[in-house]
Amino acid sequence: MVIEDLEEKVTRVFARLVPKTSKGNDFLQIWSIFIVSLGGFSVGAHFAWASPSIPQLILNSSYIGRVTIEEASYISLISPSTMLAASFLVGNAMKYIGRKYIIGFMAIPHIVSWILISKANNIAGIYVARALSGIPEAITYCTVTVYIGEIATPSVRGRWGNMLTCAIYLGQLSIGSVGAYVDIPKTAYIFLFAPLLQILLVIFLPESPYFLLAKGKHDDAKSTLEAAQVEN
Repeated sequence: MVIEDLEEKVTRVFARLVPKTSKGNDFLQIWSIFIVSLGGFSVGAHFAWASPSIPQLILNSSYIGRVTIEEASYISLISPSTMLAASFLVGNAMKYIGRKYIIGFMAIPHIVSWILISKANNIAGIYVARALSGIPEAITYCTVTVYIGEIATPSVRGRWGNMLTCAIYLGQLSIGSVGAYVDIPKTAYIFLFAPLLQILLVIFLPESPYFLLAKGKHDDAKSTLEAAQVEN
């Protein structure tokens, strides 16, 4: 109850600060897409993490000790496997929980995964971290894409809908650039910023009006549409 009241107050204040134009409140839609794209950045970073990290892990000087080539070969397989398994659960869960809370939750596995990578003392810790990173990946493709389609008007979706894809590729580029020059634990700490920022900003996200209507919350859906879309 306290959280819901806080969200309502923050959303009300934020709505006053957002500039309105003759085309409606496009900024709120773009801002929402940016927040969910932070998760896409982390997904891209985790996806490409193996590229600069596996060469370090198979060296005898690795921070977790010697890792064989066979052990390292499983690293790239674990995350996609978890993503496939989690996709079925995420696809059904968003029908009952809503898009906003699932998107907010995706930051938690990312945070835990980066911390496990930084603190791991054997290959098992890396495996667990990689397994956790597959959950946000499933949320990105099953929920975030749906959310963007439901919250944005066609003009905004056409111009800004590719922000998620750009964020994913930017995450891949960033982890490759940083991981090539920084050791694995420090890289993990650096990339903690994206999920931490997302979990702080997710309170500003409006819930999908489609989900609100499906749950019979017509007044809430009307408020979301008035705040985020074209005004009459």
